[in-house]
Amino acid sequence: MLEKMGEFFFDERLGDYQELQLSCIDSAHEFYRYTARSLPMHSGCRIIDLA
Repeated sequence: MLEKMGEFFFDERLGDYQELQLSCIDSAHEFYRYTARSLPMHSGCRIIDLA
């Protein structure tokens, strides 16, 4: 059965997702820092996920 992607779908899974990413991907901690530094620093920006 498919689960609806409601308002809290991702919020409820964030902890599990973070744990999986940080424990299963080599250099995940460095990648997270790199990604954060690459994001725009001013308000009103939009990030588009093309994946």
